[in-house]
Amino acid sequence: MLCDFSQSMVMPQDIADNSKELAEWLLANGLRKSANIMQSTTQRMQIARVTQRDEKFAYFSTCKEALAWLQEGQV
Repeated sequence: MLCDFSQSMVMPQDIADNSKELAEWLLANGLRKSANIMQSTTQRMQIARVTQRDEKFAYFSTCKEALAWLQEGQV
C-alpha cells in the first residue's frame, strides 16, 4: 500500500483515531507493507504512534524511496 500524506502536515485527533482503527483493520486483514510519504516530522510521529510502530508501516520523504521499499523482496 502506498499512502501520500505529503500535502498535509498534522492530522486532527478524530482523523488520527480513525487512522488507528484503519491500521488495526489492515493488519488483521493481511497487510504486507504500507509505505507512507510524509514531509512533517510531527505527522510521522503521529502515524508511528497510531500504527504502534509496526514494522509493516514505513515512512519516506519521496515517492521513489517508498516505491523502492515496497518492491524489496518481490520476485
